[in-house]
Amino acid sequence: MRRHSLVIALTISMCFAALAAKAQTKVVDSTNDNIVILAQIQDNKGVLLGFTNKDGLIPENISVKSGYSILHMAYDAHRITDQEIATGTIAMVPKVYDVNEVVVKSNSMDYVRLRGYFRKYETIDLMDTITTEFTDGIIEYVMKANSEFSMSNSGRVLAARMYKVNNYGDSILGGSYWINEKGNESKVNRMVPKMDSWLLINSERMKGLDFSLDADTIYGKYWPKAYFAKTGKIINVGTDELANKEEHSIHFPLLTLLGIDLKFYDMNENQFYHLRDSGTYKYSNLMGSSSSATGVIGGKMIRNRLKKRYPDLKKGDFPAKIKVYSEVFFTDVEYMSKQDAKKLRKEKGFDDSVEIETPDFVPELSEATMKLISTALEKQKEADEKKEQQKDK
Repeated sequence: MRRHSLVIALTISMCFAALAAKAQTKVVDSTNDNIVILAQIQDNKGVLLGFTNKDGLIPENISVKSGYSILHMAYDAHRITDQEIATGTIAMVPKVYDVNEVVVKSNSMDYVRLRGYFRKYETIDLMDTITTEFTDGIIEYVMKANSEFSMSNSGRVLAARMYKVNNYGDSILGGSYWINEKGNESKVNRMVPKMDSWLLINSERMKGLDFSLDADTIYGKYWPKAYFAKTGKIINVGTDELANKEEHSIHFPLLTLLGIDLKFYDMNENQFYHLRDSGTYKYSNLMGSSSSATGVIGGKMIRNRLKKRYPDLKKGDFPAKIKVYSEVFFTDVEYMSKQDAKKLRKEKGFDDSVEIETPDFVPELSEATMKLISTALEKQKEADEKKEQQKDK
């Protein structure tokens, strides 16, 4: 009898364990249990594994482990614990932002300049899964303010630095584009969030959302899918960029002609604001913007580029999975006249007077990412010293 009881107890225990393993882990705000949308999940090597969905859940295909990191623009970097895995809930602490509201010089000025600090990650999953790029820098957008008819603005990169993480010197997605001495920032801003001339939160895309709720999702006339979530004094609004695409994906035929076969099946754009009690949101309320994309990449050019790292690479190993995440934290907003805006738009390339400094209010990177950067800097220093020694000979 005791033996049967033991078997039954073990069976029940195993069933509960199986159910717990299948249950998705939810990421929430530690202060109010609100869900955290589009938080990054990184492993203990700094590899970007994916993002929480619109319900704050970690995708089922990601096996969460103790020591992995969760990152989000509005929260402090968080390391996952065994206890959180057991309970199925990860609580993130909101980042305290102390950014002064920008004083608007003149309400009659029709153009705006936004300047901010950006950073970008890229991960590829081929014969192994590694981070291939980490880039940061300063970017500036100059555009007409509050105009639905103006095209999106990719911004001008004023200064940038790309770290050779895991011995990669180039972006798999963007190609070889390290900054040269002439200050050519070509393609550095690829996949960095674009800015429209109308704040997303005030646009037609957001019509139908009830901002009095903690979170909401709509399928609207002007945009198939828009959503928002509130975190303390911060509100995050976003759009699913592929919601109106067939099979929820986008392919780039022109790149195929160049030997790059790229397809994204998940793309999201988000903006973060200081929460207002009432009234229309202004550019001075805008804290930052982020962009995330998940897809597959292949093609002859990509295979040739990767053969240096993977000599045994075969055509059948493709396509490779790729994930890209970028974010901009705005530090400076200035309204200006059309004439001043035109002058700024004519300026190209890097600005030697701009130094890259990470603002105090920007959340820290994960420990794994910081280790990758530190290793990259050490190797770069060794390479530079070796070059100097060769010159002396």
